[in-house]
Amino acid sequence: ESQVSAFVERLLGGTDSAQVIAEALAQAEAASQAGDITLAAEIYAAIIQEDEGNTAAIAGLARCYLANGDTARALATLDLVPEAKRNESVVKSVRLAIEMAAD
Repeated sequence: ESQVSAFVERLLGGTDSAQVIAEALAQAEAASQAGDITLAAEIYAAIIQEDEGNTAAIAGLARCYLANGDTARALATLDLVPEAKRNESVVKSVRLAIEMAAD
């Protein structure tokens, strides 16, 4: 939670938002790889609040839901991806993982 708070504080503090978001994405991915799905999901959600079209964050959050076995919520999360970005590889890979999990 302190990582999420630090992310929000840095954004509000005028730090370069693109840099802060890139760092937050890296932290979320690291948390996910370490098995801390809850922290990863919190970071991804905070990124989405600041940049609602961020496909990496949306896909990451969907992966978190999928990791917890919630395929319906994972699919619903992918619906947040703007139409123009739905064919990005990060989105397509999560959609494929969801389809495989459903089989």
